[in-house]
Amino acid sequence: MPGDSPDGTDQAISDLSRLPPKPRIVAGILLMAGGAAATVVLWGKGVVFGFTALAAVVGLFLLFSGIADLRRHAKRKAMLESVRDRKEEILRAMIDAKKAGRNPLRLLNEKGIHEMELRTWLLNEMKARENS
Repeated sequence: MPGDSPDGTDQAISDLSRLPPKPRIVAGILLMAGGAAATVVLWGKGVVFGFTALAAVVGLFLLFSGIADLRRHAKRKAMLESVRDRKEEILRAMIDAKKAGRNPLRLLNEKGIHEMELRTWLLNEMKARENS
């Protein structure tokens, strides 16, 4: 049945989309340039292969998704550094909020900390301090 197992093109696109951001950008540029060039060359001869046009479109997708991932990684790294720098302040505020009957997770939301790993780490740190 179609869709049960990916064919070669689907598998290649799937593999390329799993690349880290920088190699994905390079692959996107190469595919886009190669696909566009091959399409232009073949267009003059009256023949356009779907694969060449697909390569250009997939290259564009890879380029934009790689750029988006680079931005997301940079944003995450900045958030990690910010939380690391403000760790004591955040933990103290979380403990105080819990003692006052407020939800510490709501405090993290107010501070703009939405990433699950950071929230879990901070909650575990808070619990460890409460138990000691």
